[in-house]
Amino acid sequence: MTTGIQSLFDAFLTADHRPHRIVFPDGHDPRIVSAAAYAGSKDWVRPVLLGSRSEIEQVADDAGASLEAVEILDPEESRQFDDYAIDFAERRGIPLHTARCMTTVPFYFAAMMLCSEDVDAMIAGAQCSSQEILMATDLVVGTRDDVYTPSSFVVMQIPGYAGPEGELLVLADCVVNPEPDCDTLADIALATADTAEAVLDWDARVAMLSHSTHGHPLEPRAEHVSKAVDIVRRRAPGLKIDGELQLDAALNLAVAQKKLPFASTVAGNANVLIFPDMNAGNIAIKMAHELAGATLCGPVLQGFAETIGLVSRGATTRDILGTIALTGAYATARKRPLPRIVNGTGVGVDARAAAGPGWSPRVVRV
Repeated sequence: MTTGIQSLFDAFLTADHRPHRIVFPDGHDPRIVSAAAYAGSKDWVRPVLLGSRSEIEQVADDAGASLEAVEILDPEESRQFDDYAIDFAERRGIPLHTARCMTTVPFYFAAMMLCSEDVDAMIAGAQCSSQEILMATDLVVGTRDDVYTPSSFVVMQIPGYAGPEGELLVLADCVVNPEPDCDTLADIALATADTAEAVLDWDARVAMLSHSTHGHPLEPRAEHVSKAVDIVRRRAPGLKIDGELQLDAALNLAVAQKKLPFASTVAGNANVLIFPDMNAGNIAIKMAHELAGATLCGPVLQGFAETIGLVSRGATTRDILGTIALTGAYATARKRPLPRIVNGTGVGVDARAAAGPGWSPRVVRV
């Protein structure tokens, strides 16, 4: 393993963290086997690899990885197989034979384990597209009742970057919402700020990114970003947010001072970046990964009923280890019993109706 992995786990896993039981449907992937074995040996998590025992043991042997701290489970030989299929058929109103066929697919089986609380989290995507995982997640797991806009976030560790949180940045949304409108973008910003504060204990400073900085150059297709900023400011007056901002104005204080005619608590000092659409977000994280050697932790889904981390088919073992750490931290944060109201106006939750349509308090409920 490359150096610095311990620092990633230190950054994400708090003192009250307990080793979560995490299921990996891509149990035969060499990168997954290596990362799960390493994390299990350090007692960071309790990994469950899905697949044929003989195949997984051969992969581990080829990779020089010990499976001593890893559980191996073959879905079709599991005692829970029939129970999962029956429960899934009843919940979704589908024929039992259809549910049984779907249960043979590892990431559907893993999602059913999650819904049955047999594991604390799932990490998938090493062998299939994110869209396939999202379809399974939506069908089997679903979103929380209090969530209007599910989304995803990523933590990147960028070598040589010296930001307010060292080498770390939070980015969203790179997976779930292809073309968010202003209301959706506002939801993503609020959810991601809450996640950064609840999971990483950061003071979130949110930059809403665009190809322009406060309308320069003026471009109608960027208007949804500035509108989203206005929506967030109405809903969460205490949140530090600015936009629209170009990337350099968000991260480089000297550039921000040249481009903005006024002082900003965010510009040049942002630690949470919200992209205007999924194209921009996905391209940005892939570019940082390929050209700067950044470690990509996540994406982790937010707003769903259970904790699910995703890894890219191009992920390195280090990326997967970072995703394991971040997913564990998210699982810990979302199980805390009470949300933390941080609405700057002090308005209570019961004031939603009186405040008018479109208003909601900002709540750390990840």
